[in-house]
Amino acid sequence: MKENYWIAIASIVLVIFFLFQSGLLYEITADPVPSSITLSKSKMEDSHLLIHETDAFSAIWLSNYGDVEHIETVADTSNVEHVLSSYSTINPYMMFLLANQTEPLRFPGAIKNPTFDKANVVPNVYYIYLGRYNLVTGMALMSWSIPVLYDINQLPIFNTTGTLSNRIFSNGPSEIYYQTASTS
Repeated sequence: MKENYWIAIASIVLVIFFLFQSGLLYEITADPVPSSITLSKSKMEDSHLLIHETDAFSAIWLSNYGDVEHIETVADTSNVEHVLSSYSTINPYMMFLLANQTEPLRFPGAIKNPTFDKANVVPNVYYIYLGRYNLVTGMALMSWSIPVLYDINQLPIFNTTGTLSNRIFSNGPSEIYYQTASTS
């Protein structure tokens, strides 16, 4: 009898452990943070953690047809660190982060290349890369450690007239814009 009691307690503990580890309990309680791709596919679709093939295709397109050796590219942290770094041939020193300020921030992962010639960069012209997450949620991720999200429409880079009319590529869920900054 005592042995059956301990087996029952161990079984209950293991079942509870399984429910937490598999993510099933999080799905049942409608936890907003996806913990399991197989159980939370609908939540993962709009997550910045997942790289969609449309984002990869647009990064490849930008590498093949954009002048990425002479024109800087601006994107949010998720797209710079995951999509553009993995699927494009853009020099990290040519990547900037979308930020809530007038000048884009240099990508922190960019190591100063002694052979990089800033004179070959076209001034006041850049590409704006928006991935699926940006277009679906309307947000730009600025920081990973403490998630800092900005509404894309509120970013100063989009306050210039014609920004969103200069679309040079779209495959539906991701878009690339060509922007000329004002020199005033």
